[in-house]
Amino acid sequence: GDAHYNNYTFDQALQAYQRALRYVAKQQTPQLWAAIMFDIGKTHTELGNRTTGLDIHRHLTAAVQAYNQALEVYTHETLPQQWAQTHDNLAKAYVALEDWPNTAASYANVLQVYPDAEKAYRTASGIYHEVLFQFSEAFALNRHWLERHPDDLSALSDFAEKHFTTSRFAECAQR
Repeated sequence: GDAHYNNYTFDQALQAYQRALRYVAKQQTPQLWAAIMFDIGKTHTELGNRTTGLDIHRHLTAAVQAYNQALEVYTHETLPQQWAQTHDNLAKAYVALEDWPNTAASYANVLQVYPDAEKAYRTASGIYHEVLFQFSEAFALNRHWLERHPDDLSALSDFAEKHFTTSRFAECAQR
């Protein structure tokens, strides 16, 4: 499957990964099974990004399903890097599906393992604040980011706005 994927023959890659599942049992080799599910998710995402019509939604939904299955094995406690990478890819599929709550949640999960992942921070913060109007979540995310990046001028400016939208008017004026 990887050879086909790397050659951008995603239909053939998907078939190869699906064939591989016939020989890999989740109970016997869970990490290998999860890796194949992750690859199926990546391949469906690529197919969804490269197709038109109803196939876009079908492939992206299948990608989400495959990533979620991989997350049954790739847990935050046992395999945090794989868990975060799966959430990063899951977030990209959710963006394509315009599923904003799940996009923000997936990127927030990435930040649990990779707290310096700027794209994850900016995307989740923007969605929480500008799309979902979940100002408390946006505020908390911004505060956490600034704890690690106190000189980020853009985040400092955003934080002043988030003080305003969470009714912290005195602090907003100070910022």
